[in-house]
Amino acid sequence: PVSITLLLAALVNKIGIFVFAGFVLPVFTKQIQEYSVFLMTLAYVNILFCIWVGMVQQNIKRILTYISMAYLGYSVLCCIIALYPETSANARLYQMENLNGGLLRIYDHTIIFSIFFYAVGFLENKYQGKLLLSEFGSLRRTTPRLAVMMMLGIFSLMGIPGLCGFVS
Repeated sequence: PVSITLLLAALVNKIGIFVFAGFVLPVFTKQIQEYSVFLMTLAYVNILFCIWVGMVQQNIKRILTYISMAYLGYSVLCCIIALYPETSANARLYQMENLNGGLLRIYDHTIIFSIFFYAVGFLENKYQGKLLLSEFGSLRRTTPRLAVMMMLGIFSLMGIPGLCGFVS
């Protein structure tokens, strides 16, 4: 159901990332630094695999779920890069900026994907449970406010200046 999907998108995923950033990173700093290249590779694979699998889906809810997982992969990648062992003078400053950007990306994820899943719930109610892309026509003519909301969500996801995804 859409209400559970909104709860998962807005709360449960963030708890996992915050536990990772608040508990795992400080406790296992040396191990993460030792295996940072391997962990960054896993994060890249997660991002690319989720985007690739999301591109071939036909159900809107599944597409958003895979894109959401890829978006969270960026947050994990930022947290791992923040602990990457560097020797330059400004490295610590850049690492803290990277960690802050990764954590801010979590808040952006909450806002953006709550909008997306709310829009999917609206479409599911309006079109009696149809969620396949092939079953929709032009939504811009039938639901113009929803189209604007989805457009703002997509632009936020892309990081357009002035929207929440830009700062992170």
